[in-house]
Amino acid sequence: MKRPGAAPAETAPLSEALAFCRPHLVAALAFSALINLLYLAPTLYMLQVYDRVVQSGSTVTLALLSLVLVGALALTVILDRLRQKLLLLAGVRLDRIFAHRLFKARLNAPVASGRLAPVMREFDALRNALTGPVILTVFDAPWIGLYVAALFLVHWSLGLFAILACALLLGLAAINEWATHGFLERAARAQAENLAALEDIDRSIGAARALGMGSVLARRLERSRLRTNAPQIEAADANAGISGLIRFLRLFFQSAALGMGAWLVIHKMAGPSAIFAGSMLMGRALAPVDQAVAHWRALQMAQTAWVNLKTLFAKPYPASKTALDLSASPRLEVEGLTLVSPTREHVLLRNITFAAGGVVGGLIGVIGPSGSGKSLLLECLVNARRFDQGEVRLDGARLSDWDVDRLGARVGFLPQDVQLLPGTVKQNISRLRPPPETDPEATDRAVIEAAKKVGAHEMILALPQGYDTEISGRGLRLSAGQTQLIGLARALYGNPSFVVLDEPNAHLDGDAERSLLNALALLRREGALVVASGHRMPLHQIADVIAVVRGGELQMFGPTPSVFETLRAQVRPAPTVAEAANG
Repeated sequence: MKRPGAAPAETAPLSEALAFCRPHLVAALAFSALINLLYLAPTLYMLQVYDRVVQSGSTVTLALLSLVLVGALALTVILDRLRQKLLLLAGVRLDRIFAHRLFKARLNAPVASGRLAPVMREFDALRNALTGPVILTVFDAPWIGLYVAALFLVHWSLGLFAILACALLLGLAAINEWATHGFLERAARAQAENLAALEDIDRSIGAARALGMGSVLARRLERSRLRTNAPQIEAADANAGISGLIRFLRLFFQSAALGMGAWLVIHKMAGPSAIFAGSMLMGRALAPVDQAVAHWRALQMAQTAWVNLKTLFAKPYPASKTALDLSASPRLEVEGLTLVSPTREHVLLRNITFAAGGVVGGLIGVIGPSGSGKSLLLECLVNARRFDQGEVRLDGARLSDWDVDRLGARVGFLPQDVQLLPGTVKQNISRLRPPPETDPEATDRAVIEAAKKVGAHEMILALPQGYDTEISGRGLRLSAGQTQLIGLARALYGNPSFVVLDEPNAHLDGDAERSLLNALALLRREGALVVASGHRMPLHQIADVIAVVRGGELQMFGPTPSVFETLRAQVRPAPTVAEAANG
């Protein structure tokens, strides 16, 4: 048996996460049953007053019935409050158990599977549906039959009328969903595209201002907003007509039940209480239908979110893996690595194969023209991007065999576009890891050591609060060079034995570049394996091996002198006739 609070198995995280919330949901369902039974109290009170108190004139009976009604209504309020509390706790528990697993699944998913924010929004839509008004509608819906049965007890015609009214309203709700579904889907797609465009524009706002592109971007943004709003307006227009008709019919049916009750009383077919009992019971019978109409879209969104999240978890990732450890001088083997575009139309990397490292480590320089695939290759080497075919092995083990966090602690990586996280400089360099309890200052020493290796220590001390300076978000905005230096310190934090750097000297000045070259030389002496790309020569002059990538293919791989000699021969001009004659 699973102990309470144990982590759910990774094979079915959605179902397992819901299983942890099942006690709360079952209790809320039981409370819903009691609440719906207690909702009959006002109707029963009215029937007793009309049929017993008025006939007998007994004030004692009236007082006792009133006391029972007050107790029933008070209990209804208490149970409803408890039900809301249970659902709130279920939502908190679902978030605590599942949210980090969702992030881990996104972390393990291909880059093309979407951004984290939309995935979290889908989870929020599912959680809100499971712990909010939508689930209450589901809990209350089965009790429609109770109120319809009560109407049959008053008179069969009222019960039949309630069945027809419910069927008509549900049919109109289905028509409403059919009429608006296409518009809402187009609106959701347009909104996602618009948000992505806004993020791109926001990142380039300074350049847009400097280049006089503000007015053009404003017009483009206006057109984008119009494309986004158009399907929403069409959906709202289609929804308004049918929703208005549904509201009209609900009120009409409730009032019509009052009229039917009066007609039955006039023709001596029911007692006086039927006049109000029919209207009250009809209102309760139609309430879940009315709620279903109001929350129909939220229910559809939750269903879509469930399908999308199941797709994200389609490939299981074991909760734990064998604790492999990377050696001080790892060997890198790449076999047939192939990467295709998200649309599956283009091959971005094709059948790349090479091996390096081992006993003495070394430095591999990756060169090639812009857009040749260098950055993609480097991302694949450190598990930052999922590839489609082939293998990448470190010390003989496939990347998929490693525990992601354990491997990451022994790997240093600097992407081409360095992104720092909200927090302090120290937190960014230390990769947000908490200090060990046995030696709280160990993290500080490791952070300073990494910063000194890349020549970032003095720059960091010059910041307003030094290593404790807040960056990103509402904190200090850093220059490209400062960001790259902190990114380099993060890559070298903890003395990794496998380091991958994408254009590490792109934004560095002369002194910082010399510090970087010294750090790379130190890594080589310590036996680490370093893979670095770049266009500036100093980095390649110290490389042991050069890999030339063009058009997504590895065209050359070998010792630095022989590769550069081959490259010079390829670009050397053809000899003149006189030169050829002279040998």
